[in-house]
Amino acid sequence: MKNLLKMVIMVALIFSPLHNFGFLPSAEAVPVIKVRPVSVEVLPDYLVNKIENGTTCYPSKTPVVRVYRSVKPGIKPDVPTPVPSPAPAPNPEPQTPAPAPQPQPQTPSPTPSPQPAPEKPAPKPQPQPEPVPSDNFSAMQKEMLGYINAARAQYNLAPLTLDTTLCNGAYLKSKDMAENNYFSHISPTYGSPFAMMKSLGISYRTAAENIAKNTSVKVAHDAFMNSSGHRQNILGSGFSKVGLGFYQEGHYLYVTQWFTN
Repeated sequence: MKNLLKMVIMVALIFSPLHNFGFLPSAEAVPVIKVRPVSVEVLPDYLVNKIENGTTCYPSKTPVVRVYRSVKPGIKPDVPTPVPSPAPAPNPEPQTPAPAPQPQPQTPSPTPSPQPAPEKPAPKPQPQPEPVPSDNFSAMQKEMLGYINAARAQYNLAPLTLDTTLCNGAYLKSKDMAENNYFSHISPTYGSPFAMMKSLGISYRTAAENIAKNTSVKVAHDAFMNSSGHRQNILGSGFSKVGLGFYQEGHYLYVTQWFTN
């Protein structure tokens, strides 16, 4: 079509000058041929045969449409999250109930016959010292002094002498503990035992005090001997005199021992 159009135009250009310059008579002049412009339609790429890399590509009946999407830099494109398909629910396997255990006959165990317990020999009665009346404080002093000097004799120590002034002070200390409801070497009334001795006019180079709250003279003496500090005062070689004071308050016996040289 393009080649035909070119030929028509060339013929028109050749004969038009000849007529104008008189080379051809007017009657014999070639009539001017009017050519209508022909619109040339450019076929799209998908309708044109192409040869790419030595292979002829034929047009398809329908165009291939490709859609491109522009994304701003720094923004991740929206990617659809794949939705996993639901897993098929497992079919429960039929369960067979376990057979119930059959009761087994039980043989009762024989009941052991009771064996007689061996008889223990009754303990021999030990001689106990006769209790001293609680109102007889002089008898309590004599009993306690006997326990003290017997313990000192086992260690070849000289016996202690019972001093009346020390006994009066020891009695006041036992009475003060019972009436003021305390049990301590420091008296709220007299202070320390050494201050109390000086307030009563008792002079000494070395002194010591033992106190107890028990139920009898013997129990108090045993408690003293089972304590290293109290036993050291009873067996002190630097002491020569002792004062013993007792005061009964209900079921308890308050005992005070004062030692001096």
